[in-house]
Amino acid sequence: MRNTIFEEDRLLTKAAETPRENKPRFDWAEDLGGNRFEIPKVRITDGAGDRDFHIAEVAEVIGEALTDLMISREEKEIYTQQNRELVVESSRLVASRLIERLGQEEEGGAPRLSFDDLHKLIEKALVENDAYDVAKSLVFSRSNHGGSSGHIPAAGRVDSSLIRLIRRSGQVVPWNSSKIEVAIRKAFLSLRLDSEPAVKVSDSVTRRAVETGQAFINIEDVNPELVEFKQRHKDDPVANGEVDEIPGGVRRDPHAGKNDRGKGSYLWDAVRFAHKTFAVDHAIKTINTDYVLWLDADTYTFRPITTEFVTGLLPEDKLVNFLGRGEKYPECGWVCYNKKHPKITEFMQYWTDLYTNDTIFKELEWHDSYLFWQCVKRIAPNDGVDIGIGAGAKGNHVFINSVLGAYVDHMKGKRKVKGKSSKSDLRGGRHEDYWKNVENYDPFSGVKFDPKQADDIVSKVAKGKQGN
Repeated sequence: MRNTIFEEDRLLTKAAETPRENKPRFDWAEDLGGNRFEIPKVRITDGAGDRDFHIAEVAEVIGEALTDLMISREEKEIYTQQNRELVVESSRLVASRLIERLGQEEEGGAPRLSFDDLHKLIEKALVENDAYDVAKSLVFSRSNHGGSSGHIPAAGRVDSSLIRLIRRSGQVVPWNSSKIEVAIRKAFLSLRLDSEPAVKVSDSVTRRAVETGQAFINIEDVNPELVEFKQRHKDDPVANGEVDEIPGGVRRDPHAGKNDRGKGSYLWDAVRFAHKTFAVDHAIKTINTDYVLWLDADTYTFRPITTEFVTGLLPEDKLVNFLGRGEKYPECGWVCYNKKHPKITEFMQYWTDLYTNDTIFKELEWHDSYLFWQCVKRIAPNDGVDIGIGAGAKGNHVFINSVLGAYVDHMKGKRKVKGKSSKSDLRGGRHEDYWKNVENYDPFSGVKFDPKQADDIVSKVAKGKQGN
């Protein structure tokens, strides 16, 4: 996921939360009059009860989502011919899908459709029209104006009405599976993917919560060892990558580091990188798959990746793969773990014990890549696969120069500001269309990057506060 997605989401949230009376209004249903298409007879069920459905409602919902999107991008021209055509065509698709749905249901009176069902049909139509950004804006709008109740299960869905969630602040709130679903939908649409699997994923998470038999689910209970480690060292500057020592605090090895010696650096930010270690450990313990893949969030997958490609990089008799960089610790933006390997439990236990026993502070460096590398060498020296071999980028931008570069770009370090790597990062010939046109590619799709955020990223890289 590209770094700008977070900024785009922030601006979309702001636009969606703006009261309707403070936003420009347009008659998005006006063009429907001149476009004749069959409109099914349907009843809508919402908070006010049953009522007749009108296709003009669809046009208005899509138009409002478009308006929010344009506002978030600071576009002045909103009611354009192109946008009006998108509204009409998407409304036509919704009507067609409703007709198909009616044909599959029993004959009789006008069928009933929930407001949530209608919004999902609209979202689907926008995806079919390649308007993923408008679909995501619709999800934001729906979530900011109430959305689903979250605790009243539809047929076949999990009833979570008896569960309460304890937030980090200590506040107790009802479990809301719709919020989980919305978050997953946003993630899928941000990657220009159909968000339909969000329902199943949300139900799976909720089902697991119900199966615990607990009335209260503490958001921190997932990784208590992580919470305890953070609590022990949250107020120690040295454990957080700084140099100011406190009485009773941890100490760096005086021989550790080269250019970073005596300076604040991510190399010793033990608290920050603990999250990744325990996230991997939790995934391996709880996800029912043969492989678990860690992929950094600051990546952009520009073409589909097959399961065969992923599993082909890790033979069945090997434990992990990684992007090697010679004698230096590996690049860990992509690491695949083989859960069927006989050493997987020992490997993860050794890694997490570094935190639970505080033996991490006996190591030369305290970030995840260095510690991962030590675990491989000590526990499974012959069971790791270096997929960075032959990349011709030892110690540099190995990710995109490896076999992964045929599918994924990695916005490592200050490349986050550009939202892409550069041709100058390539050490050999890449023949994919993405790399041929990378200098002309606009990863932000017109969204303006916050200059303060850009300066912060560059500053952190320069000061060694962020991996380069």
